[in-house]
Amino acid sequence: MQQKILSLWAIAAALIILSIPDAYAVCPGLGLCCAKCGGNMPMNIPGGGVPENYEFRFKIQPSFMRMNGLRSAASNVDGNALLGMPVMAGKPTGKFMAVQQYMNMSMLNIALGYSFSDDFFAGVMGMYQDNRMSMSFNKVMTTMTGQSSYIMKSHGFADTMLMTKYRLYTDDPLIPTSEASLFVGASLPSGSISKRNTTHPLAVRRLELLPYGMQLGSGTVDPIFGLLYQGSKSPWWWGLDTTYTARWYDNSRNYQLGDLFKADAYLMNQLSYSFLWQAQVNVEWKGRIHG
Repeated sequence: MQQKILSLWAIAAALIILSIPDAYAVCPGLGLCCAKCGGNMPMNIPGGGVPENYEFRFKIQPSFMRMNGLRSAASNVDGNALLGMPVMAGKPTGKFMAVQQYMNMSMLNIALGYSFSDDFFAGVMGMYQDNRMSMSFNKVMTTMTGQSSYIMKSHGFADTMLMTKYRLYTDDPLIPTSEASLFVGASLPSGSISKRNTTHPLAVRRLELLPYGMQLGSGTVDPIFGLLYQGSKSPWWWGLDTTYTARWYDNSRNYQLGDLFKADAYLMNQLSYSFLWQAQVNVEWKGRIHG
């Protein structure tokens, strides 16, 4: 049976975020320009908005995420209770030599796009990523290394995303209040899947591959398909973006990450000509790793 993992990511339900709109000028009665694209666009959701035709769009987005502790389904797990000897008297114990405490992910996304027509937009997005995961040792490892924990690290360029967006429907081509679009793209394997455990205190362990979550990419070309909807009634803006990333074959290390489904809902209100608030719900589903 395929494992299914449902998680709330970077921005939780009803979290209010104060942000400066991605816009150029003020459109009285319409909100922030460009009126066509619904200039009030969430910066963290790929595919938000349709820029004016023949317009370049450049975006730099730093982000930070911290994951604390361990969970099994909806329940917290005590990491200290999992520390021990993996095998006792020749039998597995369900214990581990080392257990995760937390993981920090710092990311910098840089995106460049161009709107070729009223309905078609294409872009590319690259990302630099720094991962740090704190690991606690059991008593045996603490004695061997002289320390009770260490920080597992990886950093470098992650996978690159190519994206296109084609507008399928709009109620007004110039000043839409309702529009739906098709999102088609691909994730290219520019991120390493060969990062090693170089910060381990034991030299013999430093050549081991890091776990899946600490690698920087999937190692495969992954197609992405999505449907996007945006609506507005100034000073309100809302939308729902859904994307599906397919993993169809094994990478060079003979495994493939699970398929990925994302759904992002947002609601924004323009408080003044230069200031808005937004609330988001971000849901992510990951399939099981194969291989």
